[in-house]
Parts: sequence; C-alpha cells; structure tokens
Amino acid sequence: MSPLDLRPIEDVDAFRACEDLQAEVWGYTDREVVPKNELIAAVRAGGSLVGAFEDGALVGFAYGMAGIDERGPYLSSRLLAVKGALRSQGLGERLKRAQRDDARKKGYKRVRWTQDPLQAANARLNFGKLGATARSYVLDYYGTTSSPLHGSLPTDRLEVEWDLEGAPPVSPAATVSILDAIADRPGEPREAPAGVKAVLLSIPPAFTKLLERDAGLAREWRFATRAAFQGAFADGFAVVGFESAPRDAAPFARYVLARDLTRSP
Repeated sequence: MSPLDLRPIEDVDAFRACEDLQAEVWGYTDREVVPKNELIAAVRAGGSLVGAFEDGALVGFAYGMAGIDERGPYLSSRLLAVKGALRSQGLGERLKRAQRDDARKKGYKRVRWTQDPLQAANARLNFGKLGATARSYVLDYYGTTSSPLHGSLPTDRLEVEWDLEGAPPVSPAATVSILDAIADRPGEPREAPAGVKAVLLSIPPAFTKLLERDAGLAREWRFATRAAFQGAFADGFAVVGFESAPRDAAPFARYVLARDLTRSP
C-alpha cells in the first residue's frame, strides 16, 4: 500500500469525491449525501475538511462545520468516512487527530460530534483512544434514514465532546455494572448504587452484524442502552472510557462512566 497523504481538502474534484465516499460508506441516497457545494461553503465559513489520499485518490475524510453553544464556538464534526479496505488500520484515528490539528489552527478549543452508542468501534476510538467524553443522550437524532446501517431503529446518539486544551479524562477501575450482556441479550438496566464513583455499561461487540441477523434483538439493545445511559447521565455520570476484549479473548464491549470526572496530570 502506498503511503497516505493527509491534508485539508481544497480542490473541487476532491470535494466531489467526498460525495461518492459518503454513498459508498453509508449507503446513502443522493437526498442524504452532504453535497459538494455545501461542503465548500461550510469550509469557507470556518469549517474543516481533511482528506486522506492514496496515489492521489481520496480514501477517507473528516468533515466538521462551525458550531456555537452557550460556552462559545466549537468545531461540529459531522462525518468521518474511510474506505472499507482501509478500515481497522488506524486511519480513522489519524483523520480525527488531523482534524484536531486543523481545528486548533482555526482557533477552536473543542470538537463535538455524535455517535451511535451501540457501535463499539466508534466508542473504542472516541473514548478509548482520543479521550473524548459524553454527558448527553439524544433520542432519534436523525429520524429515519436511507442507510442500511441504521436499519429500522431509532437513531439515538451520544453527544461527544473532545477538549483540545485539557488532558484526557482518567478512566477509573470499575466493577459495578448498570447494564450486563447475558449471552447476546441485554440484561435489565439498573441504577448505580449510592456512593459508587464508576460503573460499566455493556453493548454488543459487533452490533452491525447483530442487526443484520436479528432486528428484534437489536431493538432490545437500543432501548436497554437508552434507559441505562439516560439514567446514568441524570445521576451525574459521564462516559470517560471504553473497554473491549483483547485479540483471541472472549468478546465483550463496555463503556466506563464516572461520576466525578478527573483529568490526567
């Protein structure tokens, strides 16, 4: 494989290639692809679009637009796409870190985005590697979409925030679980016992395959995790880490949530 070149996207042909890659990665119809003209306008209005190129061809990109909330401006990261042949090789992480660097150059101190809480690979990147956090859960964020990756499920999302100035949060040791995986089914969501500072919340290790195999079971997981996250956030917990099985071990995937968020030195 040729070395990959990561750089901000500036030419029209590369903006157009981002349309094609969206359709390839998510199976979107033309109606739901973010078009070239909107990408160009968003970047010129303070957004960010970083591409990964192999022999001049676009093989991945990270896109964000300007956002603002009660705390001030932030980069709202909207899309992270990687060609199928290059997944699980660290390119997603490289693109996010390149997006971070571009965001800093533009003066942003935070990056925010959303994540399907049932996607273990995304959680591993966001919370296990990047050191992002989450304190908010949004019901059916996008409504019904054309992507087969969403199936017929509500598109619930965690709202993720990445602090570009501070140290990453400490992921404390946790032994208390508020949602277990029993075989491949979710257990009953529970409240954290009083005084417990960190808890675990399990999800399927391979949710996309589970959705393809058993849509009913996937729906059970959606509503069980919804109840567990909403309860934990209302109780003052935040997502600060993610754990998954090492290679050749029995599969598991679980979030670490802490009540008192502390930062690395």
